[in-house]
Amino acid sequence: MITQARAEAPLEACGLLGGKNGRVLRVYPATNALYSATRYVVQPDDLLVALEDIEAQGWGPEPLAIYHSHPHGPEMPSETDVAESSYPRSVYIVIAHLDRERPSVHGFHIVQGQVSEVELKIVQD
Repeated sequence: MITQARAEAPLEACGLLGGKNGRVLRVYPATNALYSATRYVVQPDDLLVALEDIEAQGWGPEPLAIYHSHPHGPEMPSETDVAESSYPRSVYIVIAHLDRERPSVHGFHIVQGQVSEVELKIVQD
């Protein structure tokens, strides 16, 4: 996700994560259909391919997570991100401050306009 976000900066990058039981099993990089530095919309064809594969894998009807970048911040979902969120069981990941050696990566649940941060862990097998 960070590699993609840096490659697409200064535009916002986006994609989906598929998996089960809170564990990411596949990354689905996507095109930002808006080609914008301040907003994103997952390209509909990319969204359809990812959701069909997630369903085919038996990982559920919704992605485990949706990610996008805020190249220069903030680390929180924007008002637009909150208003346009449509997967209440998914985690929304914001990758921010791409100019830093270690960008910030935060996860959030967004349910009926309410934002709550969730812990993200990197686990190596």
